[in-house]
Amino acid sequence: MTFFEGYLLRTGGVVRLEEDLLEALIPLRRPAGYYAVGDYIRPQRSSGYLYVATSAGFAGHREPRWLTADVIVDGSVVWAPRLVGGAGLPTIASVTWTSVGASGLTIAEQSFSGYRIRANVSGGVIGGRYRVEAEATISTGEIVIRTFEVIRAS
Repeated sequence: MTFFEGYLLRTGGVVRLEEDLLEALIPLRRPAGYYAVGDYIRPQRSSGYLYVATSAGFAGHREPRWLTADVIVDGSVVWAPRLVGGAGLPTIASVTWTSVGASGLTIAEQSFSGYRIRANVSGGVIGGRYRVEAEATISTGEIVIRTFEVIRAS
């Protein structure tokens, strides 16, 4: 998955590139979609919980009432709630930041926590357009690439 966003860098300034990857990692529930045991979803309205399928099947046409009970029946799927950031959920295992193409940018203070990735960018040539990529490796082995465009202004 690749996402783009633009940032403007001023002389002597630092731009903080930051993104929450939760939406890239855990999809929204699909009405009547098929789910296998172990699939995770997010409800349309955030409840502070994610849900894991404990029994395979097809979701109902309407979203169920998302509770924090042990089980939620949704069509023929049975879901169990998991607190966002809780144990057993897919997480970011590592992130590699790179400046793609033109050089001259400095990428510093790279970090990740929970589902959020961050880095500070500085430098570059006035008028330069730069592409910075963050390649996040997820605990499931999936790779998520987040691309930021940085324009160096005066």
